[in-house]
Amino acid sequence: MSVERTENKKADQSKFVLHAGAEKKIRETLKGAIKMCPMVGVYPDFRSETLWAWKFSDTCEKYLGIYLSAGNAWSILVDQIVDYFKNRKTKSEVEGLIQDLLSEKELQELEDKVIGFIRSIPREYVIYLKLYRSKNYDLGRVKIANGVEMFQVSENDSLLQLKPVWIDGLFESSSNTFRKDDVVLKINSTGFIRDDVNDSGVAAALSKIKFILYFGTLFGVFKHKRAWSIYAKQPLSALYTVDTISNDGTISKVDFFHDIAQHVSGYFASGNEDGNDIYKRIEKLQLIGRFFDFNPIDKNVSSLVAAVEWAFDSYANTNETVSFIQLCIAMEVLLGDEIGNRELTKTLADRGAYINGKTQEARVLIRDEFMRLYKIRSKLVHGRKSSLDKDATQSFEWGKIFLNSILKKEFRNLVTVLAPAENL
Repeated sequence: MSVERTENKKADQSKFVLHAGAEKKIRETLKGAIKMCPMVGVYPDFRSETLWAWKFSDTCEKYLGIYLSAGNAWSILVDQIVDYFKNRKTKSEVEGLIQDLLSEKELQELEDKVIGFIRSIPREYVIYLKLYRSKNYDLGRVKIANGVEMFQVSENDSLLQLKPVWIDGLFESSSNTFRKDDVVLKINSTGFIRDDVNDSGVAAALSKIKFILYFGTLFGVFKHKRAWSIYAKQPLSALYTVDTISNDGTISKVDFFHDIAQHVSGYFASGNEDGNDIYKRIEKLQLIGRFFDFNPIDKNVSSLVAAVEWAFDSYANTNETVSFIQLCIAMEVLLGDEIGNRELTKTLADRGAYINGKTQEARVLIRDEFMRLYKIRSKLVHGRKSSLDKDATQSFEWGKIFLNSILKKEFRNLVTVLAPAENL
């Protein structure tokens, strides 16, 4: 198996520079968007007929689409206009089109302000996820990979000094969400983040979080208590982000979708209550982190990452039929190939049996179970079945065990290119 290293092939996204031609096109639409923007007080009152704002947003997405959606660009425009008018020397209430409210010099200042922010993309962020911990947690601070670490918050940690805010600048609460001794997963990310889990900077970090939690649980670094996450009266998990470019001493909250938030809330950082040696757990975390050294566009790597995301979302989903289908998609991503649909199920069954079956008899049983699983999948997808009966539930549980097993084996096959995996 040939797997490429990230540092040799992956483009350094932080070196992205908006080229002059793209900036010129963005400026052309920005001028119209600003001039034709109606204001009420310090807030834009864009309407559907404000075509220049849409043109600006679409043009930004055209040239920065890897980092910025049209919706993000619209939000940036609104945020920068609000910030400009809030900090303008003239504090009186205003109403009307911006072109009638500002001088030519001020119009240019506002245009340069928006373009300045656009140029700063991809921006650099630090993203934090608070994890619950066992009483005997003892790992301390662990560097998992470049830009990824897990640590226990100390009394003088700078994280405790950050001021929590909503995206509109209002204080979320009177105190920080983090406390001394909290266990935190910290990930550096690039892109753009405002307040949505689909923002590019969040999506990149969330993919790593799912990967770390999923394999960390398989390898005993984390535990997951689903019932506890549902019934215990603790806040649902969320991500907290710090914009390192603005460096304004604030931390903002980005909420997960509810099922993901509830699922993540069930993860615990394990302690030594099971006699699980501290150094072995650290080694396992760091070996998981070595996976991030691989080239993300390598087919073997991207397939495993995508399969883990589908599996993670399947386990998080509280709708059992959707969860079942997501589990099957995870298998297809991991075992599939460019093959015709007619032979898909048989091919997947054969590959799964080969990977996981040690004997011919075991492979036959795996093929039979796999075919049974896919018959149920077909009925769910085509509407002939709306819920899981007893047999379907049993097949679903078999599928979870099977998927965990082949994901673990595929992970071992990949990481042994970089480091031995005998301890996994």
